[in-house]
Amino acid sequence: MTEMADIPHQSSDQLLEILAEPTGLTSSGFPYISDRAFRLFLRDVPHLFKDGQETLTWLNCAERLVHRIKIFVPDELKSLERSFKVLKNVIGSASVTAPSDL
Repeated sequence: MTEMADIPHQSSDQLLEILAEPTGLTSSGFPYISDRAFRLFLRDVPHLFKDGQETLTWLNCAERLVHRIKIFVPDELKSLERSFKVLKNVIGSASVTAPSDL
C-alpha cells in the first residue's frame, strides 16, 4: 500500500490504516468496516465540505491505483473495495446531513 501513501492528502496515513482494517458484509449484503476503522475515520479524517471532496478524491485515486497495480490477492481486493464503498457512503451521507457552513 506504499503506492497509496504517495497520493497527497493531509490524512493519508490514517486512511491507509483504515483501509488495512478488516471488512465484511452484513446478512443483507451491505459492506461494513470494523468499529475501530469507523472510529478512526470519524476522529482523524476530515470529511465535511471541501475536506470531504478532498477525501473523496483521495479515495477515488487510491481505488484506481489498487486496480492498476494488481498486487493484492482477491480477498484483499474485495476488502479494499468494501472499505472504499463504505467510506464514500459515509462522506456522502455526512455532506447531506451536515449543518450549513453559511
